[in-house]
Amino acid sequence: MDSGITFEPLANVRREIVSEPDNPAEKDPARGRAGATVQSTAPETPLWLLGHRSTIPVRSSSFFRRDALTQRCLPTARRLTLLIAPGGFGKTSLLAECCRDAVESGTPVAWLTLDGRDEPAMLDAYLAYAFDLAGMDILVPLDSDKADPHSPYPCTALLMRAVAAYGGPVVLGLDEVERLTDPALVAHVNFLVRAAPANLHLALAGRELPPGLDVSESVLGSDAEILTAEDLRFTRKDIAGFFGHRLSRRDLDSVAAMSAGWPIALRIRHNENPADMTGSDRVVRDVVENWVESRLWYSFTEPERELLLDVGLFDWMDAELVEEALGTRGALRCLREMRGLDGLLVPVRANGSEIWQLHGLIRDYCVAWRRRNTPLRYRRVQHDIAVALARRGRIVAAMRHAAQAEDGTLLATVLLDAGGVRLWLREGMERLVATDRLLSRELIAEHPRLAPVRCVALAARGRLPDARRVLRSVLVMLPQAPSADDLDLFLDACLAQAMVSFFGCESALTEEMESMMTQARHLVEAPSFDPVVRWGWEMCQCVHLGLHASFDEAMDHGRRLRRLAGAGRPELASVIDVQFGLIAMAQGRVREALSWYRSGHRLARKSFLAGPQLASIANVLRRELDIERNLTEVADAGESLPREMHRGAQLAAHFAASDIALELKRATRGTDVALELLEDLWAQTLRVGYPALERHLAAQRVSLLVDVGRTEDARQAWTAGGLPETDAACADLIGQSWREAESVTCARLRLCTAVGEFDAGRRLGRTMLEVAAKRGLKRTAMRVRVLCLKLEERSGAGSAAIAHLVAYLEMFVETDYARALVREGAVAATVVERFLHAQPDSPLRDTAEGLLALIRATPATVPPRISERELEVLRRLETDRDDDIAAAIGISRHGVRYRLRSIFGKLGVHTRRKAVARARALGILPPAE
Repeated sequence: MDSGITFEPLANVRREIVSEPDNPAEKDPARGRAGATVQSTAPETPLWLLGHRSTIPVRSSSFFRRDALTQRCLPTARRLTLLIAPGGFGKTSLLAECCRDAVESGTPVAWLTLDGRDEPAMLDAYLAYAFDLAGMDILVPLDSDKADPHSPYPCTALLMRAVAAYGGPVVLGLDEVERLTDPALVAHVNFLVRAAPANLHLALAGRELPPGLDVSESVLGSDAEILTAEDLRFTRKDIAGFFGHRLSRRDLDSVAAMSAGWPIALRIRHNENPADMTGSDRVVRDVVENWVESRLWYSFTEPERELLLDVGLFDWMDAELVEEALGTRGALRCLREMRGLDGLLVPVRANGSEIWQLHGLIRDYCVAWRRRNTPLRYRRVQHDIAVALARRGRIVAAMRHAAQAEDGTLLATVLLDAGGVRLWLREGMERLVATDRLLSRELIAEHPRLAPVRCVALAARGRLPDARRVLRSVLVMLPQAPSADDLDLFLDACLAQAMVSFFGCESALTEEMESMMTQARHLVEAPSFDPVVRWGWEMCQCVHLGLHASFDEAMDHGRRLRRLAGAGRPELASVIDVQFGLIAMAQGRVREALSWYRSGHRLARKSFLAGPQLASIANVLRRELDIERNLTEVADAGESLPREMHRGAQLAAHFAASDIALELKRATRGTDVALELLEDLWAQTLRVGYPALERHLAAQRVSLLVDVGRTEDARQAWTAGGLPETDAACADLIGQSWREAESVTCARLRLCTAVGEFDAGRRLGRTMLEVAAKRGLKRTAMRVRVLCLKLEERSGAGSAAIAHLVAYLEMFVETDYARALVREGAVAATVVERFLHAQPDSPLRDTAEGLLALIRATPATVPPRISERELEVLRRLETDRDDDIAAAIGISRHGVRYRLRSIFGKLGVHTRRKAVARARALGILPPAE
């Protein structure tokens, strides 16, 4: 369809609206340096991201390279390389060597050591961080309108687009895949595998593939290389070379028989004193099964063994951490000087420091030995590691060690000292969710301030009924007037209440919530109060007041938040800029809305790793604005919008995404298909429990049913959706958001028009227009004016219809919100033509003529593009089976099924019968005889 830009009267208006160069985000005096000087687009790294997990391990000085094996393992030679073997077979060393070779050849290589204790959102951020370290421009897809804010894995989805845009070969190495024991993490990696473009080469190493991980031929094709333990064993020739060709034939036979080619057994044997090699054979019974006690421990003194057992309790370590936790100076230096650990203490250089990790088999042995033989020492060391990590701000890691120490009090103290539920504001929601998994019910009962953490974590994970149940239990504990002793619990409960409302898409506050918020406001406004709580308070108030069209107050809170956050919190500034953009959009200030969205998007790019959804949300809202202005090419847009609404997005993003999907589906496939999509969205919304979105979609359902002439169904849908029966309730901005009021009022106006209840529609229209004028809701007023125009035209009141058109045109000159009028097609065109005939000298004439041309240029429905081969299949769907179609047009049965899936997707249907009917309705197939 024509975008409307080519019509000169409209083009002049639009240029006038959007050409102003000043950015309100930069002019705002409250913004200061934080907004005006942001130029770098490099994403800021969250403090909790561990650089060494995303860094290729350093080549050990004692590494023995086997060229033939390295060449066979080179990831760029194929789509998938798997190294699957028990511990000690050198998988990590080999994969790291191949990745280093790829880097030296100029190929970007992302590396990630997996951790099964991560949350999916943490894994998402780690993957983005790994690609960023590899030199990939991970932010390029954020500029695309197809960036998906509702993907459960937003970073990964965008990364796959970035890799595809890069074009050349890119390698992703995933180490220790056996640690993916959480089905949610497996699902994440499966998503990555399925979404991987052809130029992404995957290399996975681990002791075994976790259940459910799908790297089958059906997903990646047959271009794969799998290396197992037999492939990784050392041959006699390899063993000879590994020992520098110093072994006699007899010793070579002995070492080969003892080790069975097992690399770690060879490494341990190599580290021994050569003079003791023969004698040590008497000690070895079965080196493959008992290699630590019979071989490794054999070469160490008792103090060295004790140090190694302690160090084995660290996941990763640096010199300062080890010394602080163990109280031993030079501990890591002693380890590095222990000859028996040569090649088994692995270094990683990341972020300018050196991090070390013991070989996984040694760590496993140390943990098991300490827990079994010296449990008191095991818990003591775990306790001390937890304390040392907590001092460094490594909260989740500290809590994990506290849990291993079986010290619930320490675990709770670490989290509460870090702020409890406020950790969400400091480090992001995924960290809060990770901490919650370590909390038992008993521990929460002993420490009530942990309950808000559980509440918010449940809400963030989409378990809203459970979150609301925990919230009620928290509120029961609160006194009517909080004292100094329970002040922290009260404020945490307020934050939890706000976040449950946020994640649960609740737009209205109960009386109890209003009372709590009033008390909280007086507390947090004290200058000396915890700034983190004040950030949360100001952000929640800004979002909530903006939803309810209290725009001036919302902007006041937003400005205060920006002053509090300063230049160091771009993600908070991004949230506020997006909120200001939403306000400007609602008020018809198009230039400012675009500027705020762009500013929010720019800041979101800067903090992408901390909040990957923010940039995509800004894109979606900007796209919503384009559709409102009728600037979207509907024939080519909208198909990438997901049906699945991911938890965690703000309510405005849910509204915008669903509206975009429905409007574009209606424009490209027709109202019937849009209704099918709406039913899917409705079912998902009911399942997750989003009350405000349920209300909005219920109103949208009524509107679509009226569009297709199903007025009785629309009446029933109104009742079933629990929509209001009075004008005041429809226009209420306290019990619902302004978007809900807008969609409910518009649906009611359509229904009144369709059933001939014109007086009722007029009263409702006047009520909503008064509210819109009072609150500055220009978008709402323009939509209502168009529907009132349609009502009056259908009632025969032509002059009243023109009056509504004139009011609409006057607002259009300032806003260029064309979609509402264009959507009404023939009815709108008739009224515009009558206006032009009746008022030939009106100053609004040029604007009206441009809109009339735009309406006439807009087809009712744009048929999808069907290929010739798909058309051949489509013609035979009604009468032939797949085998018959395949024989008739000369393709395989699989080819028929492939094209059938494509046809279903393009037509928006799920059955053969509906595909044929839809094709006829669009004129793709001739009418039935």
